[in-house]
Amino acid sequence: MTPFTAAMFRELMRVRMAVEGLAANQAVRRITPETIAALREINLEMKAGVEEGVPTAVMTANRAFHFTLYESAEMPQLLDIINGLWLRAGPYLMNAHRKLDNPTPFLRAGTLFHERIIAACERGTPTAAARAIAGDIWHSARYFRRNVDVINEATPPAAATPRRGRRRAEPSES
Repeated sequence: MTPFTAAMFRELMRVRMAVEGLAANQAVRRITPETIAALREINLEMKAGVEEGVPTAVMTANRAFHFTLYESAEMPQLLDIINGLWLRAGPYLMNAHRKLDNPTPFLRAGTLFHERIIAACERGTPTAAARAIAGDIWHSARYFRRNVDVINEATPPAAATPRRGRRRAEPSES
């Protein structure tokens, strides 16, 4: 896996801001009370992960939160883009959380942004939801931009790729 660079992170944040703002705006227009209840439950899982000090549980719940919200947008192409972003950045960020000195305040703040998103969904205010999403994204961007060196150090090693071609014959004993 290639190192996670500041430029790569900036590009991810730019795409994320554009796509997730649109997805949130559309989701709030179509969201159901059942989806709002599911978002509350997922945010409680995130809070539990924060309090227990398990960043990977928080990030897993975070992903579920955003996907649950964006499924309401009924725009599968946006989900595909968001999933692609997660697949690209997720391994770096999951590993980085293990190396950061104290990710708890950052992770706790994420649950507060999610509460704002849920409140906007309940009120049916797409602009407020999009603003809360933007706040959540910029909060993440500032945090990881400050810690890009840790993220690079935490980059998982590239998987060994099998060599192709013919296998050399072992020298025979004569």
